[in-house]
Amino acid sequence: MYDISTLKPGDVVRIVDEWIEENGRQNNQGLMDKYLGGEMTVQTIEKYGSEYYATMVEDKGDRSDGNGWSWFNEMIAGLSADEDFEVCDDILFSSIMS
Repeated sequence: MYDISTLKPGDVVRIVDEWIEENGRQNNQGLMDKYLGGEMTVQTIEKYGSEYYATMVEDKGDRSDGNGWSWFNEMIAGLSADEDFEVCDDILFSSIMS
């Protein structure tokens, strides 16, 4: 789970690869599924009660009211620029390269 309160408009984030079943905040008809594992650009960060959620540029107009979806902490894997690193023989290599 990623703390989206630290995001700002224009940040590019990675969406999780699969939904957390007990969450239930994703669209039940699967209309958000096309974004799984992809990258999206933060449009706004909003607060709902004590939680933050993001709106994204790419999904604007996806909902029947013409707006985009609400993306909560557990739906975002992290910033797209973040990479997982591993140490091999005292040299840092990006795990993406392996």
